[in-house]
Amino acid sequence: MAKKERKKGGLTKKHWFGYMFGDWGGCMTFALMASTFTMYCTNALGMYMYSAVYHDLTYQSISSALSSPFMIGSMILVPFLCKKVGLEKLIRYSLLIGGVICGGLFVMHMVMDVHPLVHGVILGIGSGMAMVSIQMQWGLVGEAIDYNEFVTGKRTEGSIYGTFNLSRRIGQTIGQGCALYGLGWIGYEGTAAVQSTGTIFGLKVLVVLIPAVFILGSWAAFKFVWNITPEIRAAMAEKKAAAAAAKAAASAK
Repeated sequence: MAKKERKKGGLTKKHWFGYMFGDWGGCMTFALMASTFTMYCTNALGMYMYSAVYHDLTYQSISSALSSPFMIGSMILVPFLCKKVGLEKLIRYSLLIGGVICGGLFVMHMVMDVHPLVHGVILGIGSGMAMVSIQMQWGLVGEAIDYNEFVTGKRTEGSIYGTFNLSRRIGQTIGQGCALYGLGWIGYEGTAAVQSTGTIFGLKVLVVLIPAVFILGSWAAFKFVWNITPEIRAAMAEKKAAAAAAKAAASAK
């Protein structure tokens, strides 16, 4: 039934949710929510990491300053890299590298004492890769809109753009909320001069491991769920060219 409606171009409310959150829609929505969740969760808990583990908030500012050149440089390089490897591949590479960096940092915390500046710079680069991917993901919205029109016969820019913007807001809200609830789950005591070993471990999980898991989850979504292949792009271009030719012929009459 759904396939017939797609061929006819009839997009009913019943199937709208499935189109938005299945395949490409689900991929972009999950990836955007996960990346945004990671960014806000890391930012919200960073202060507690430096306070409880390193006992010096000054390192947070220094680490931020040291990792800033990387962020600036990456934003400058992104347009050139997109031309070389393509936007979709660059997003996947950014998420994979960012997730591996954060996961590697967590392993470092488990086997050695990591200097606060080393922690801050490595985490800044890893989470920074995810943040850059968030900006790049919006570049795929136009292609998603074209694909939706190709499948359903209807062009719904407002609905698609609004849904993805909503997913970013959801990720932001959940990230900030979970960060505060997470402190209670790990037994963080705001009045304690020194936190327990379990609490310190929990902070490392919240600040480093969980972001790594979500970043890699975003990569997996783009790797295994995203379904706009080169063949589909060619079919979309062919259909658009045919429609333009038919319109031009009709105008000539």
